[in-house]
Amino acid sequence: MKFFGVELIPSSRDPEALIEFYEQRFEDLSIRNRQHVLSRLGRTRDPRVVPILVGIARNDQEPMDRMFAANGLARFEDGEGTQALLGLLSDESPIVRRSAISALRFRATSGSADEIAKKLKDPDSTVRAEAVRAVMQFRYFDAKSELEQMLEDPTSYVRDLAADALVVVGDDVSLNALEESRSRARSLRPRRVTSRKAIADLRRALQRSSEPRDPRKG
Repeated sequence: MKFFGVELIPSSRDPEALIEFYEQRFEDLSIRNRQHVLSRLGRTRDPRVVPILVGIARNDQEPMDRMFAANGLARFEDGEGTQALLGLLSDESPIVRRSAISALRFRATSGSADEIAKKLKDPDSTVRAEAVRAVMQFRYFDAKSELEQMLEDPTSYVRDLAADALVVVGDDVSLNALEESRSRARSLRPRRVTSRKAIADLRRALQRSSEPRDPRKG
């Protein structure tokens, strides 16, 4: 149904009508309206929409559709959905890979953390940045060496994110890497200045972790 030429898409509060609309009309919709449908399917939080979103994620030819499917799957704790998102980490489109990482941040497992850590070396800077945010949220300590290498990333905001992540998961070696990176930046490439705050924050965190605990504080 259209109203003044605009497609009337059922609300996410009415999953039955929305699923029926998807089954009957989705293939004939404009790209924009397809994305509206996928977004609303995700907001239903109705488990019946998971197979729909999984199918779009795995089979749809339009990258934006796959991206919206990934965003929708972020709202569901579902094994099949998680597997579909893990598959999207290898998608040809960076916007899809980035959305898959963002969705997986809500369902931390050892398997998903391992796969996301591999995206720290993704050719796209926005994907690398999202992967850094994820390993920082997971407190994924196994990514320390990769994050230390990313202090020399060609993209400035990725370097800054890597420095912030090392404050969370870093150790004495990471502190040395931060200080060396900052020293090189000052002498060789002024644009590559690692945040002094990250160095100070990590130094304080390491000092706190080495202090003996007061047994009276539990």
